[in-house]
Amino acid sequence: MPMTNTSKPGSTEVWWVDTRTAGASLDQFAQETGVLSAQDIEGRSDESRRTRIILRFALSRYGDKDLVLCPIEAAAAGRPFLLDPDGPSFSISHSGDHIAVAIAADGPVGIDIERIRQIKMSTKRQLQIANQARAHGIDAAIDAEAAADGDEFLSLWTKLEALGKARGDGIGAVLTELKTQHNEATANLFSKVGSATIQVRSLLLTTELAGALVTADSKGTHDVYEVPNDLSVLLAQFETNCSH
Repeated sequence: MPMTNTSKPGSTEVWWVDTRTAGASLDQFAQETGVLSAQDIEGRSDESRRTRIILRFALSRYGDKDLVLCPIEAAAAGRPFLLDPDGPSFSISHSGDHIAVAIAADGPVGIDIERIRQIKMSTKRQLQIANQARAHGIDAAIDAEAAADGDEFLSLWTKLEALGKARGDGIGAVLTELKTQHNEATANLFSKVGSATIQVRSLLLTTELAGALVTADSKGTHDVYEVPNDLSVLLAQFETNCSH
């Protein structure tokens, strides 16, 4: 069941949707509210456009209509950000029919979801990555042999993807730095983003997905909500959010 919330966010929030059941409502919501700019629409796939709709809806939780409509740019490495310097950080991910958006009032945030499937990567390479990650304290409690086996590796992979998004340099840079020897000089490679200590968590949205969330450690817990698939509920919550 979709969850709703009318209190303003105090920590990290994750909003997710299955477009098989909510896609039409999202499209109608965008038409009726005008939350999408030309930049959000032109040249975008349905998936990309609907991701922007969810992001705009989630931004309404801050009670600022200007923030909802704030332009979005991309950093050199591709990470999107709001042009409002006081606005929250956000991260997006999509896989199959599912879309997820994470928003943090402040501090870094990264999210990744992956449809449960067999990854097209050799067992040898999976084991290598699992060993390197374990050496750096990522999923250290999981034996590397197990981490290179099916769902366990996919779970680890989402953590690495989410780390790359929170850091802003992407999965390629994360995989490169995993190769470095873990010592005092490299101890903070995967425990800090800038000056912020981070926490890497598994994220369970549905049994169809593996997921991970990276947030500033000081933020503690995170809240997860499914975007309402009923148009009337979606519109009512949006209006309530914007009137705060």
